[in-house]
Amino acid sequence: MSEQTVVVAPGKSAQLAVANDFNVTVNDPGDAVKVHGSDATQLKRAGVAEDLLAVANAIPNQTGTNGQPFTYTIPANTFSGGVENTLTAVKGDGSALPGWMSFNPTTRVLSGPAATGTTAVKITAKSRGGQVISDEFNVTVS
Repeated sequence: MSEQTVVVAPGKSAQLAVANDFNVTVNDPGDAVKVHGSDATQLKRAGVAEDLLAVANAIPNQTGTNGQPFTYTIPANTFSGGVENTLTAVKGDGSALPGWMSFNPTTRVLSGPAATGTTAVKITAKSRGGQVISDEFNVTVS
């Protein structure tokens, strides 16, 4: 039987009895553990585990024209795994986005009246289980 790697959600039991009397012992919530495929399905169905969060498709660099409206929708398939992932956006150094740029996490849209320069943008996904992963790309406006 194939194995899957899952991440156990915080606040869940440290020892779980799953299919075929197979036991999973987790030292810390958020640890990745390998389990049989059918066991992983049961853990995910019970809400105690989720697939590993990963960057499935890197966000390509974007361009804009100074003074013109800039709009870019983060593709829905950028991240895989996790459950109920929420997105946030900051500059690559972790500081706030430039004044001209805003991010709507519900629609996944970056937008604003573009201003000359290059901005590294970091999009971070956080799963319900607490996993966090980011992807970074540049927005160059000329």
